[in-house]
Amino acid sequence: MATSQDGNGGVLPLAFAVVEGETLTAWSWFLAHLREHVTDKNGICLISDRHASIKSAVANEALGWQPPHGYHVYCVRHIASNFNRKFNNAKQKEMFKKLAYTPCKHVFDQNLEKFRQLSPAIARWIDRISKEKWSMAYDTSGRRYGHMTTNLSECVNKVLKDCRSIPITALVKSTYSRCRKYFIDRGRQAQRQLREGQVYCSKLVTELRKNQEQACSHIVRVYDIHSTRFEVEETFNPITQRGGQKWGSLWAMKNELVFPQHHRTIAGLQKYQCDDPEKDIDTICVGYSANEIDALMRDHVTLA
Repeated sequence: MATSQDGNGGVLPLAFAVVEGETLTAWSWFLAHLREHVTDKNGICLISDRHASIKSAVANEALGWQPPHGYHVYCVRHIASNFNRKFNNAKQKEMFKKLAYTPCKHVFDQNLEKFRQLSPAIARWIDRISKEKWSMAYDTSGRRYGHMTTNLSECVNKVLKDCRSIPITALVKSTYSRCRKYFIDRGRQAQRQLREGQVYCSKLVTELRKNQEQACSHIVRVYDIHSTRFEVEETFNPITQRGGQKWGSLWAMKNELVFPQHHRTIAGLQKYQCDDPEKDIDTICVGYSANEIDALMRDHVTLA
């Protein structure tokens, strides 16, 4: 099963298949048809577990999932489970998950070294997995859109769980019926928003308002408009005793300034780890042809 997400944060089921098992042949067939019939868009981020059959199928360049056509990364939840199965330490498992979600590369590198020092066996284990495959800090192009797991696919899996034991014909009919109802309901919701004059999806409007409110408590001082040197100061709140911090540099730090996670979308600072606005402003589509799926889905797909 392949699942994506629309611009409003909703689950978007893309493709289902009934196969004999998670074999190399089955995954190769599924991924090939996903490219041929669902989307031929380049730069898609493919999130999955580290199943050997999936890794081998994705590695086949003929299927179209190698860079720049596709970028394969791993589900953090599955890696954490594999870690706990090998080392049987729940506390260290949580340390790994926290490390994976660390957005700042500098902090990540420091904590990764501390994690490696827990034991030589852990260091060898973590070094075998490329940081680009599992860490938020090294998702430099933002292809994950913040998704670190295959939870999107697992959500659909849970909805269809009670159908797995029924005959194939009934299984296909039940899956089709549930998806049809889901798409009809979401389509009506989108049409209602369009009739009300809403231009962007609800999630984006909410985030824009939230960022505007947060930006009111920040002061941006530009020191050099040509080299984009600036300083951002957060107003101190005497009631909550929060704020008063400063970020930025007079030397621009090699054009990579690091902000805390909740300060990443300050207007006018898009060159410095701010989300690309074009990626979050998705047109609301009601139809589901191949071209419309490309317009609707974000550039990531999860497999389960």
